Amino acid sequence: MRDIAENGPLTVAFEAPHGLFSYHGGIFTGPKPRHESQGVAGVRDWQHTNHAVVAIGWGETIANGKREKYWIIRNTWGKTWGENGYFRIRRGTNECGIEAMATTFTVKPKAMATRFF
Repeated sequence: MRDIAENGPLTVAFEAPHGLFSYHGGIFTGPKPRHESQGVAGVRDWQHTNHAVVAIGWGETIANGKREKYWIIRNTWGKTWGENGYFRIRRGTNECGIEAMATTFTVKPKAMATRFF
């Protein structure tokens, strides 16, 4: 959340289940992610992923008298899918591994970049 607030959207990878193809709206929930162990001391296990998206924000809503937290995600499947090309997925429970596999980067000024060619 802090990184999105301070630096903007983040690329996140997750294991998109088949049910995501038929998503039309609401807060998506999915199966627990599969873990893969590297068996190396001091190295975190990683989670299986098959799709990359962009986390652009977060929010909360009240559903059935209960507060539900969610991430706002931009997908790559076009504006006719989901909520105009976006979806919401439950936040705080690592649905489909989405909270474990985020990446960020810093762009260096051109003068600082290394030339490879």
